[in-house]
Amino acid sequence: MRIGNWEINKITDRITVSELLLMMVATVGVVSLSLVAGNAIQLLKKRKKYYRPGYLDARLKSLIKQGLLKKEIINGEKIISLTAKGERELAVFKYRQNHKGKKVRWDGKWRVVIFDIKEKHRKIRDELRIELTEVGFKQLQQSVWVTPYDCSKYVEMIKAELNTGYSVIFLVVEYIDQAEQVKMWFNLK
Repeated sequence: MRIGNWEINKITDRITVSELLLMMVATVGVVSLSLVAGNAIQLLKKRKKYYRPGYLDARLKSLIKQGLLKKEIINGEKIISLTAKGERELAVFKYRQNHKGKKVRWDGKWRVVIFDIKEKHRKIRDELRIELTEVGFKQLQQSVWVTPYDCSKYVEMIKAELNTGYSVIFLVVEYIDQAEQVKMWFNLK
């Protein structure tokens, strides 16, 4: 089965139910709640521990509560759509799927995130560090993070969601001092 450009049968065992639901909603855009449930049940039959009454409803309610999905009633029908936060979560998932466990050919360029977020916005600064760590960035210095993988769209989405303005700078560079050490972090030659 395909959802958008994903071949779900190949990755069903490696994704969470939440990611599956986000992918389904993102592919269609705005979708009927009953359609989401019907398609998800077909995919979850392979994962028996998730296939029980009420499980999908609970997952959908959780995603709505987390702000990843929003539910509206249009012409008497319950409609689910992705929020900006849900789009970012899905971008993180796509980024991980594209780089996790795969030999990605490195283009010789480093992607660097530099930030200077004031102490009064510590929560945003900490959230940014967590996000960068979760997608595989490595800390080069206190507020300097690096990865060899293309992630410009992902970084733009983080910047927009966290509303960091000019406090976060994204660079694509060809040279880093101590590059041999950094290459080792990413198993590059």
